[in-house]
Amino acid sequence: MMWYDLVPAVYESSSPRGKIASLSRVVFEAYDEQDPHAIEIVEQAADDLALSINTMLNEHFQQHQTVILAGCLFKREDVLPELLKSRIPSSSQLKVLKREPVMGAVDAGLKQLDG
Repeated sequence: MMWYDLVPAVYESSSPRGKIASLSRVVFEAYDEQDPHAIEIVEQAADDLALSINTMLNEHFQQHQTVILAGCLFKREDVLPELLKSRIPSSSQLKVLKREPVMGAVDAGLKQLDG
């Protein structure tokens, strides 16, 4: 299987999130072992994410923003979040979400019920 075979393998999966999570574990393990292909994958991911973040900061927000990172790719705070720090403006801050994003909706709903 080549890297370009991964896109349909992931998105045609019955559980894309699970597939991404399992693949990311393998990539991060290889990254830790200094595998050049894994390093290239992680660096490219950091570049792509930084491009998206910088586009949002430049076109839709002031530069001084807190950027929330959510998902399994950010559980390893020593990898992608660290790589992103040097790729976004120093005036912006990165924060890794510690719980599932849906929990914010649950909290809001519970607050509404409590009146």
